[in-house]
Amino acid sequence: MKKYAGLFIAGTILILASCMEHKTIQLPAAYTTKTALPDNSIYQAKQQWQNQEGASFNLDTLRGKKTIITMVFTSCGYACPRMVENLKAIEEKLPAAKKDQVRFVLVSFDTEYDTPEVLKAYAQQYQLGTNWTLLNGSAAAVKELAMLLDIRYQQLSSGGFSHNNKKILLDENGVLLYTEDGLDNSEAAILAKL
Repeated sequence: MKKYAGLFIAGTILILASCMEHKTIQLPAAYTTKTALPDNSIYQAKQQWQNQEGASFNLDTLRGKKTIITMVFTSCGYACPRMVENLKAIEEKLPAAKKDQVRFVLVSFDTEYDTPEVLKAYAQQYQLGTNWTLLNGSAAAVKELAMLLDIRYQQLSSGGFSHNNKKILLDENGVLLYTEDGLDNSEAAILAKL
């Protein structure tokens, strides 16, 4: 009986020792942590946003594709719709191979009115596809992003906003590649940068 007990203990020790053996497992690249953002990345901003689906959103979620970003408000009757149409024209002229490599982001100045529901209706009204993200955030988030993008704005007593009209092209890590100011620019310059 003692002989079997000794064998049992020895076997158990061998099994436990093999279970405790340390093995290094190499994870696929998709499971490793993201590399650090460059110091001049817009995506360093840590403010929280909500997208048109009502989901919480961080700017660093935009990593991995070139991004054309601008700031608008949905109740704007003149400049903002023209900006959206201009961005849609850029999207339409992208070569087919590039269409999935570029995303478009509209950030609202109007923190009160432009709720995710309003942004979703706006996206539907302008037939914005799946590579468009519309964002609503706090007044502090809007102010910080506007400063980072060098977009000047001011709320008017009428409830609207006075603002400059900039289209900003960011690289895959949120670093500024190109800025274009104005409503009547051709798509050629920004398409050349893409």
